[in-house]
Amino acid sequence: MDKTVKDLAQELGLTAQAVYARLNKIDRAKYTFKRDNKTFITPEGQGLIKGQGAPSQAPEIQPGPDHTADLVDALKQQIKTLENQLNETNSILKDQLEKKDKQLEEQIALNRSLSVLFAQTQQLLTGKDITEALSNGLKQNGEYLKDSLPNDQNDLKASKARRWRGFRGLFRKDA
Repeated sequence: MDKTVKDLAQELGLTAQAVYARLNKIDRAKYTFKRDNKTFITPEGQGLIKGQGAPSQAPEIQPGPDHTADLVDALKQQIKTLENQLNETNSILKDQLEKKDKQLEEQIALNRSLSVLFAQTQQLLTGKDITEALSNGLKQNGEYLKDSLPNDQNDLKASKARRWRGFRGLFRKDA
């Protein structure tokens, strides 16, 4: 038989707020309905609130000397799992970074080749001798290669600036 929240609270020796709190832990819409501005609880909902037919829950670990060791072991295991996940993620990111660095190096080499071709084309269009254009292009490319490779990570910024200056030099009209 359906009971109001107030009736169930009196039966269990609880307050209405405590019954509502327990209702919030279960599917409230499934086990309650309203009639005449009162909330009624179905027999199934009453059983869940009373603890009859309630789904089994994992037992809570009570603090104490016997359970502290279990809790510490569980936390250590969780930390170990998280560390393994972090190491895997770091490894994946490192591999991706290495692939991107390789792609960047390939792109730089391609840009160098295109710059030489562009410089040669510009020299041909301005009427200079083809052998002079080729030798100038190769010379510029060789200097560009020497200056463009960084020795370490700290030299990367300076290397980029040198490459940019070399690239700009290829397009000067007085060249």
